[in-house]
Amino acid sequence: MSHPRIPFAALKDKNKNAPAKFSDLKAEFLNTSCISCHVNGGMDLSKPKTKNADGSKGPAYYLGGEAGTVFVSNTKCFEQPAPAIIEAGLESDFKQGEAIFEGNFVADKGVPFGGLGPTYMKTSCIACHPGYGRARRVDDFSKEYGNGYIATVHKPDGSVVKGYTEMLQINSVKPYLPYAKGVKITWHKFVDKHGNRYPDGSPYNEGKAYEGELIYPSADIVEALLPLPKDYKVSIEYTIGIYGTGLLDAISDDDILKEYRRQQALVGPVKGIHGNWIYDPISKRKRLGKFTWHCFRATLDDGPGSNGIYNTTN
Repeated sequence: MSHPRIPFAALKDKNKNAPAKFSDLKAEFLNTSCISCHVNGGMDLSKPKTKNADGSKGPAYYLGGEAGTVFVSNTKCFEQPAPAIIEAGLESDFKQGEAIFEGNFVADKGVPFGGLGPTYMKTSCIACHPGYGRARRVDDFSKEYGNGYIATVHKPDGSVVKGYTEMLQINSVKPYLPYAKGVKITWHKFVDKHGNRYPDGSPYNEGKAYEGELIYPSADIVEALLPLPKDYKVSIEYTIGIYGTGLLDAISDDDILKEYRRQQALVGPVKGIHGNWIYDPISKRKRLGKFTWHCFRATLDDGPGSNGIYNTTN
């Protein structure tokens, strides 16, 4: 390989006496170096200004745009409606959404927030997203509030095992039974090639109780009540904050395909792929998947908010 910007350090085997191919490059080099030219080449990636020429606040000051940025720094910061909500007169709709999000569902029918079950993950949305943000790390998967982990029982190719939901439900209301009794999470210590230290010698997480430690989880299903293939896997995913401006939903399928074709025409191995085509019940046509596990949802109208509520009957 003859390339002015690829050093020998990028090769997996620097002693190889043969022309190098892209497959001979270390993955970390592809991620940090090739993308800069082959994916982002020709694109203006200069950072927006924090201030305009007249001294007023520049575009970088509004990370979500002027209509999508809230300047609140307390524990309720993620729960605030964006200026766009207020300007559009949608405060009442916003509060109705909050009531559903924060309500604790129960099994009884005919009462507010009734109809929980027959199987479920949690009794409320906010249990996984306290303060509308992300949850904390836990060791006990059955913990109700603050446990933001979701588990998926899948095959090696990522497809969900038949009979299991995309998000494993370990709770149920009588007389029904869940698909499994639980999920066992095991944490493993990890030491990277830098000895868990920064270049200046200071340890990661300095001053914390877990100073110098890195950990990662593995998971397995407990007492599965449905058949499992021999090669099944259990993956856990950490919930993220639900705040946002919805701008991803505003990107059209045509623009995504245009960017996809642009990257496919580039020289080099680093190219993005688009989501699968998903039938959208709102527009009654197929749309590109953009949201949730493996891009299973195409629009915000179709999920994850509306029909992806995993604490009620699906």
